[in-house]
Amino acid sequence: MKRYSVLLLFLIGVFGISSKASTVFDYLRIASSAHINALGGQNISITDPDPLTSHSNPALLAFSPTRSVALCYMNYVGKSNAAAVHFSDIVKDRSAYSAWIQYLDWGTMKSTSELNQDYGTFHAMDMTIAGGYNYLFFTELSGGVNGKVLYSRLAGYSSVALCVDLGLNYWNKDKGISASLAVQNLGGQIKPFIDNYEKLPANLVAGITWKMQHAPISLSVTMPYLNNWNRSSFYSPDGKTLSFGQLFTRHLVLGMDITLSDSFYIALGYNQRTRAELAGSKGLGGLSIGTGLELNRLSVALSFCQYQISTSSLMINFAFNL
Repeated sequence: MKRYSVLLLFLIGVFGISSKASTVFDYLRIASSAHINALGGQNISITDPDPLTSHSNPALLAFSPTRSVALCYMNYVGKSNAAAVHFSDIVKDRSAYSAWIQYLDWGTMKSTSELNQDYGTFHAMDMTIAGGYNYLFFTELSGGVNGKVLYSRLAGYSSVALCVDLGLNYWNKDKGISASLAVQNLGGQIKPFIDNYEKLPANLVAGITWKMQHAPISLSVTMPYLNNWNRSSFYSPDGKTLSFGQLFTRHLVLGMDITLSDSFYIALGYNQRTRAELAGSKGLGGLSIGTGLELNRLSVALSFCQYQISTSSLMINFAFNL
């Protein structure tokens, strides 16, 4: 019964997802996993025991084999910072659950009128409180769901929303192939900032990771925002309408893991959409890099990428097996 319930929820999510552009809760686009961040910021198919990967695809919680606690910190843009605390555990042999809190502090900003009159300062923040469930249907196939409560505050305004993530993962260990499909942020506001109810950044994602049999390399191809092919939703540096080729590459994220030992890896990623949005960047825009170290009961991961022309972001994760 459990396996059919999760599959039914997933199908409802796929057919119910909206293709409209979002203007609220866009912080949901930021990955909590340093490994995913290093692979271009979008990945739903890596077979990493890091429990934070389940924030992008709840089916990946199947690869976290023990009870664990994970911590995430990210210096995002300017004085803004993000952090997350995660707990997950196994229920019998086929299922697992998780709970986490994610917080993003945008810092203190100056408030002015259209005529540049100084009204002092205000504070902005976003927060997610979430729980997840994963079920192993068969040896190769797992599915999961995340339920999330979202809260955002901007100056004297606030908003609350509810949403879910649904995910499936197929893992063929013999061939080294992991393929996933996920629906992220399916839901809506229950309390708008003012009067208008706005859309969440719903995201239909497909991804595949192939671990080479005779080389210490894994290659990932991820296609986010398959529900949105509206050219006006994607930034064009020269202001011209995007060609189909340009639009297609905005939906393409490439990643590579180089496993130097059983406990150490280096990850590289490229995100064409990020690169295009940082059109004035001549440096690392769209490129990302990271590394991870796994010990007996502790794993550490770092990632470095650029989300803004003038500055770069660093993310660090710690995961403890209990």
